[in-house]
Amino acid sequence: MHHVRLLVVVHLPGGVYSASEVLTISDAVPLTGATARCGLPGPFPGQLPAPSRPLTPPPTIGKVSDEWPPVDWGVVNSSSTVTIRAIGVEIEVDDLTTDLAVRFDRELNSWGSLLHTWLAILASGPPGVLFSTGAVTWPTEIEHELLTRRYRGGDMYEPERSSPWGWRHALSHAAAGDQPPASRALLAKATTSAFDEDYRPAVLDAATATEIALTQGISRHLGHRGADAEVKDLILRNRTLGGLIQLARELSLHLQSPVKTDLLELRNRVAHHGVAPDQDAAHKAIAAARGVVEYYDPLTDHCDEAAILAEKGRWT
Repeated sequence: MHHVRLLVVVHLPGGVYSASEVLTISDAVPLTGATARCGLPGPFPGQLPAPSRPLTPPPTIGKVSDEWPPVDWGVVNSSSTVTIRAIGVEIEVDDLTTDLAVRFDRELNSWGSLLHTWLAILASGPPGVLFSTGAVTWPTEIEHELLTRRYRGGDMYEPERSSPWGWRHALSHAAAGDQPPASRALLAKATTSAFDEDYRPAVLDAATATEIALTQGISRHLGHRGADAEVKDLILRNRTLGGLIQLARELSLHLQSPVKTDLLELRNRVAHHGVAPDQDAAHKAIAAARGVVEYYDPLTDHCDEAAILAEKGRWT
């Protein structure tokens, strides 16, 4: 038996648009039968190079930087923002077998997926900047002009910068194996699909997110009126999105008017008639879904950075 130290990389599809202060953050990673720790790439925040320069391997856990696999860690966007595309993980284990490596690989993939989803939820959408660019690559000067035109036309999704608090909070959830709220995860997925110009799944995911949030909201309302679990199940059983919207209105619950026209009717045309919605219709559907989800399935104060900062401010 001999001690083994491994430096591996977990990739973040699409990258995570972040405040530069998050660089070099480190935290524990749960791996069965091993000690593991992750580190965000460098350099240290106070040593940020000029924009468009690549990020460097995590300096907080890897003793020798060239021991890391050669990957794209991310890029410096400005003096205050970076895009992180990969995280380093240092693993220490007494002995490494192929079976153990397979298990580590599975656990790290699950951890990375959870982390990416929580970052998306805390950012209220995909955590990376998205351009509606399609699948065509143009010569550099034309590509730059097209990107500028798309930016001016609003064909770009730019999330809030993931803060040090947001990264640590997402890392905490991922380490605990906490499953993210389904409605929030589906909304982030719908937004990504829309900016990838894949509008059918964008509308369907937005509609499913709305169904989940409405079901939870109506269930809570019925509970407050004295209904037990069996009664709530009977009332909500087999309710489609249209049925949930109708029930919510019968109960005089808050519901934005565009939900039916912008989301329900479009979802029905997509699901039942194979309609391919356009960009404008897809984004209106997502906006309608977001209004319902944020009202009926809000993040708890534990996951709300603004609420936590406001609470701290009361005592300072």
